This record gives sequence, structure tokens and C-alpha cells, in this order.
Amino acid sequence: MIRGRLLDIKNQLNLDARIQLLSGQLNRLTGYERIENLKAVVIKAEQSIKQSRTMLIDSKREYTKYTELRRQSQKQVNDLLSNKSSWGDTELNKFTQLVKSDHSIEKLEKEFMQKVEEYEKLVDRGFEKLLKSILERYHEEQIWSDKIRSMSSNYTLIALSVNVLVFLMAIVFIEPYKRNRMLRELEINLDKDQVKILSQIDSIREEISTLKTPATVVDQPDMPAPLGPEPPSTSTQFEKIYNNPFTTLSIGILIVWLIIISYTLVVLSSLVLYTSTANDLDSKAFIPTLTYIALLLTLCYPFNALFRHQRFQFIGTLGEIVYSPFQVTFNQVLLADILTSYAKVFGDFYTSLVQCLDPESNFAITPPSANYMAPVFTAIPYILRFKQCIVEYVASNFTQKKSLLNALKYASSFPVIAFSALHRYNNTAYNWWLISVIVNSLFSFWWDVRNDWGLNFLDSDVWLRNGSTQKTSLRDVQLYKESYKYYIAIFIDFILRFTWSLKLSSHLHTYVELESGVFALEILEIFRRYLWCFFRLEWQVIKSNPHEYTSIPIHQYNN
Repeated sequence: MIRGRLLDIKNQLNLDARIQLLSGQLNRLTGYERIENLKAVVIKAEQSIKQSRTMLIDSKREYTKYTELRRQSQKQVNDLLSNKSSWGDTELNKFTQLVKSDHSIEKLEKEFMQKVEEYEKLVDRGFEKLLKSILERYHEEQIWSDKIRSMSSNYTLIALSVNVLVFLMAIVFIEPYKRNRMLRELEINLDKDQVKILSQIDSIREEISTLKTPATVVDQPDMPAPLGPEPPSTSTQFEKIYNNPFTTLSIGILIVWLIIISYTLVVLSSLVLYTSTANDLDSKAFIPTLTYIALLLTLCYPFNALFRHQRFQFIGTLGEIVYSPFQVTFNQVLLADILTSYAKVFGDFYTSLVQCLDPESNFAITPPSANYMAPVFTAIPYILRFKQCIVEYVASNFTQKKSLLNALKYASSFPVIAFSALHRYNNTAYNWWLISVIVNSLFSFWWDVRNDWGLNFLDSDVWLRNGSTQKTSLRDVQLYKESYKYYIAIFIDFILRFTWSLKLSSHLHTYVELESGVFALEILEIFRRYLWCFFRLEWQVIKSNPHEYTSIPIHQYNN
């Protein structure tokens, strides 16, 4: 039993030795060995200081003791000298002994005084060495931690790049191979079915040819007429539903939702990467660029996957928004309006681009050029929409005044952006900025309700009619059954219109400081635009089919 116990202790010691050996090798690989050596130097310096202070205390104690003895000896000598005239042999011998003793005590006092001074210097040097070792250890720990964070960030970026590469290779090579394999199997099965069907046809022909008498045709009795009306054709009902613009709108919204979910996964991936970089600000600066690259690669992916038709249609519509100078379609107008809700994204894109391309930039500090270039990028969606309104006005032979008013609405956002940028350098621009915010928000809200949604809620004759008109506060044709939905949408649009105008003001971001506040405003604007799209498309459906929706709402039409 004792032998087994000793073997267990031996194995435990061997295991501890192996663990220490592995720990030492790991420290050498990661560069932590130097920190461990500095830690040992610090401990040694602390022990040396402790030992020196102990010796210093002992020397001070001895020095104090001999100083007191010498004081007493000198007092006795002085007492004897005061009675020198009455000395005898006894007093003379005592004086001689006191002088000898005082000389010895003085010698010891000087010796311990030198030791005290020596140990004090030794303690001071020990403290200096300890402080130097601590600072050197702290510096090495900072270098080591920065190295580990940098390696972690690099490995994370490499892992992300490998995952993206594997994903792209799987889509580029494996997916086409799987599709070709499925097509080959399908062709083989079709060939087998074709041979089987042909053999069955041949057998049926042989059976028919062997028949000696023709088949007797039996007259069918007349069927009674149906009691009710003939049931509607299934193909007619399907065509009616398929050609319904509201059904097409629902399918489009479903596709948009699927695309939103896909791109949300990309954003969540960037957030995971953001948290994995810890406090490494330089690595964080690459996250927006990687997100933009991933979105661009997904958007331009050439193969038939990931909503290829919708992606290419989106790219084509963007090109038409930028380059089409003669004709403006509804899908171009709708997408350009949606882009105005992403104005802040355009400004952030420039800031992220500068932070990644400029090696001297700092992620935590906004680049100086962004103070005037970011507002320019923020105004790009409004410039495109302003251009569309001017194109519509010119295409109407300068007769469509409504397009000019719409252009004025988008032009009212330019002072908000401009005065906000000027407010960073001139506080007197605040009043002009506030006026421009109020004008832009009220003008945009009125245009949303009256023109984009076709509602009569803000018409003066609705509230001042005094019973002289039958005009409703909404509109005669409503594709959504409940009227309260329209009032809720009007209220939300009014509140968030002012919020979004504040969002365009870059100088307010210094008051918010936290990007989470700016991000929350962005989410609210996307929600407002999402709500706006429903009623904007509803009004477009009604205007495009005035005869079909003159009096029958769509919920009754579908029933």
C-alpha cells in the first residue's frame, strides 16, 4: 500500500514536471518567457530590498544604542571635569576608563553610521531597480498583449477569408457540378421513361391491330342541365389573381424580405467580427470595408443563385437612376426614394474608406476630410432624386409643376446638411440649421401624406368644410380595410420625419457620441421608409388601375 502511494506521488511529480515543461515551451513560443524572466527579476529585487531594509533597521538600532552610550559617557566625563580640583586616585582612574570607553563607543558609532548610510543607498538602488523592472515588465506585457491581439485579429480575418473563399468555391465549382449531375440523372430517367412509354404504345397498337371487330359506340344519354351557374374556370381565377397588381406587390415584398434577411446575416457577421477584435482599433477599421466588399461580391455574383434576377434588376435600376437622362419610371423613383433613407450610409462609406486607405488615420478619430466630404456623400441620394424631378419636368415640356415642387422638397434637405457641417466651425449657423430642419420636415411630411399616399388628411377643406363637402380625411378607395392604419402611419411619419432630419445633421453626432444612438436613428428611418413603401405602392396601384379600383376596395375584390 505504501509502495503504491509512493508510485502515485512519483507519477504526480512527473505529471507536474511535464506540465511545467509544456508551460515553458508555450511561453517560449508566444514570447511570454521574457515576461516570466522579468517577473523573476522583480521578485528578486523585492527580496533584496526586504533584506536591505532589515539590515538597515538593525544598523539604525545599533547606531542609536551607541549614540546613547556615548552621550551618557560624555555626561559622566563632564561631571568629573567639573570637580577636577578635588580628584583623587579613584576619580583619575575613572576618568581614564571613561575616556577609553568613549573612544571605543565613538568608533562603533561611526562604524554603524557608515553602515546606515550604506544600507540606505542600497535600499534606494533596490527601489530604483525594482521600479525599472516593473516598468520594463509592464512594457513587455503591453507589447505581448498587442502582439496576441494582432495575431488574434489576423487569424480571425484569415479564418473569415477562408470561410468566404470556401463558400465562393462551393458555389462556383460544387454547385454547378451538383446541378449538372442532377440534370444527367434527370435525362437518364427521362430516357428510361420514354423507352417505357414507347414500348407501351407499341403494345397497345398491336392489341388494336389484333381486334377483329370495331368497337361499338354507345350513345350517351343526354345529361340534365346544371341547376346552378357554371363554376368559374380555374385558369381564369388564377389569371385574375396573378394579374392583380396587389398580388404582384405582395410577392415583391416577400422577395425583398428574403433579401433583407440575407443581408442582415452579413451585418451580424460583421458585428461578431467587431466583438472578436477586442480593443484593437486598427483591426476594427477594416470591418466596414470587409462588410462593403462582402455585400458587393454578393450583389455582383454572376451565377444563378442568391436571387440573381432581383440582384441584376437592382443593379440595372441603379444604373438607370444615375445615367438615365430622358425617362423616369416608377421603379426608378421608388428605389431613389429608398436611397434617401440610406443617406447616412453614403457618408459613413467615405469615412470608412479613408480610415482603411490612410495608414496614419485612427479608427477612434474622424478624418479631417470627412468634415466636408462626408456631407457631400450624404447629399448624393437627394441629388439623384432632385435630378429625376428635373428630368420629369423637362420631359413634360415644362408643364408639370408638381415635379418642380417635388424637386424643391429634395432641395430643402441641402441646407440641413450644409448648415450642420458649418455648425462645427460657426455656432451662428445654428438658427439657420434649425429653420431648415423645420421647413424640410414639414414639407416632406406634407408631401408624403398628400402626394405620395394620396390622402386628404392635410387638405384645408377637410377640416374647414362646415358640412359643404363630402370629402373624406383619407381617400375614397382604400386597399387596406381598417382606416386606423392610415392614421397610425401618418402619426409615425410625422414623428420620424423630424427625427430623420436631425439624423442628417452630422454635428449632432458629437452630442450623441455613441454610434449606438446613430444606429438607432438609422433603424427608425428604415422602419419609416418600410411603412412609407406600403402606402406609396398602394396609391400607385390605385392610380395605375383607376377603373378597377374606383369603388371596390381590394379586400372585397379578392374575396
